[in-house]
Amino acid sequence: MKKLLIIIFVLVGCNQSKEIPQTAKDFLERSIAYHDPNGNWAEAEFKLIFSEIDATRIDLERSVSISNKENTFAYYQKDEEKELSYILDKDSCKILLNGSENYSEEERDYYQLNCGQARLLRDFYTYLYGLPMKLKDPGTIIHDEVIEEEFNGKSYYSIRVTYDEKVGKDLWYFYLDKETYGLRGYRFQHNLVDHDGEYITLDGLEEYDGMRIPKTRTWYVNKTGEYLATDELESIERL
Repeated sequence: MKKLLIIIFVLVGCNQSKEIPQTAKDFLERSIAYHDPNGNWAEAEFKLIFSEIDATRIDLERSVSISNKENTFAYYQKDEEKELSYILDKDSCKILLNGSENYSEEERDYYQLNCGQARLLRDFYTYLYGLPMKLKDPGTIIHDEVIEEEFNGKSYYSIRVTYDEKVGKDLWYFYLDKETYGLRGYRFQHNLVDHDGEYITLDGLEEYDGMRIPKTRTWYVNKTGEYLATDELESIERL
């Protein structure tokens, strides 16, 4: 009898651990618990070092420094022609070309050396590398329906996300692993009729300060499936 009770408790425990969430927000909470189980993203401070491959350039040195705690951001890029640095410290902004703030208007326009571009880079990297935690930000609309959908040749749970008009106009789909609820890819569209936009597949993980951050992002065109580029996260360093 004692052995039978033990078996029953084990089976009940297994069934509870595999219980499927009921709402899209429940799925999101499971995904966040997988990627940031200790809730460290809000005050995370780190430097991301990348390599990039695309159809035109493979020799590109790039890094991003993010401090959510201090509200600072820095982007650095170096290739055979130039070095670019975009630095945001709360409300202040500094842009460097080859280590200098002195550059011509032609260079400023050609390389987009302005604070607007710096903020776009900050929003881009903190959003993508803060997923799925960033889906808790104000203005994010998590739609109720969760479907099972094939993405990149595998079946995943898919949740649909839109945003308040002041935040953004794109439609996003996020694909979650059926066992771990880890994020395995996402797709965004600007115009549903044209089926424009891109989809991104995720592979591998880098672990830092208890967080699981996707290592490899590969970009494709929604309409044609055309390959665009691969971002490889080489390492994460503490600031």
